[in-house]
Amino acid sequence: MPNAETKSFKHWDIEDWLKVARYEGPVDGHKDFDRLQGQTRDIYNLMSDGVYRTLAEIEKVTGYPEASISAQLRHLRKLRFGGHTVKKQRRFEDKGLWEYQLIPRTNN
Repeated sequence: MPNAETKSFKHWDIEDWLKVARYEGPVDGHKDFDRLQGQTRDIYNLMSDGVYRTLAEIEKVTGYPEASISAQLRHLRKLRFGGHTVKKQRRFEDKGLWEYQLIPRTNN
């Protein structure tokens, strides 16, 4: 597990953050933890290219349901998951379709 002695927080990557991730709500031990950790990792890896995508577009690539994708994007904003920036904007100005962009936390 990463710590201040082995690696500065500034230099953590997604794998380091996932080692200390804490999911809230009804989590069934390692089974759910592994599933949620896998979702977070896959969504981070897809979205770290900075491209805006809708939840449906992310679902098409990852196979995860939109509700899970939305939850993992919210997690990625939290400091304990890396404190990444997740931007949200309307795909079409007058429609209710939203798209998301992940801007990974820099190592500065």
